[in-house]
Amino acid sequence: MNMTKNLGKKAKDIESGKEGIISCRGEYLYGCSRYGIVHFNDKNEKENLWLCDAKVEILSEDVDEVYKKVLDKKEFDEPLELGIEVKDEVTGFVGILTARNVDVFECDSYQITPKVNKNEYQDSEWLDVGRLSPTGKNTIKKEEVRTKTPGSCEIRTRW
Repeated sequence: MNMTKNLGKKAKDIESGKEGIISCRGEYLYGCSRYGIVHFNDKNEKENLWLCDAKVEILSEDVDEVYKKVLDKKEFDEPLELGIEVKDEVTGFVGILTARNVDVFECDSYQITPKVNKNEYQDSEWLDVGRLSPTGKNTIKKEEVRTKTPGSCEIRTRW
């Protein structure tokens, strides 16, 4: 999947009709991919929309001028494979990469989901790519957790 393909393009939520610029893209191990769209309402207040691919219509192949200036200079990190186990070098937190977010204005970040500990669910954490090191253990393949129709994405987001 090309995570950067539509960044900076004008898009619309086909359900609400809200329009804006695509500022980020999320990919999930177990669910649908999503776009983050920056929309300004009638009061010129910023709203962040987080929408499944199926709800997004790309309105223009042109990239917004502000976004283009940033994208022309930005170097994206080599992506880590979803489903691998990683360790946060800062805290020692260990878990499986379950999502990736690519953002125009920020570094790539990943959702790390820890294993259940003593029958207690632990929250996932979003961490910047530079903090993460693959452990080489406990890999999960996408095919093991996906169905023909993608499921929903975890709702707890950085937004």
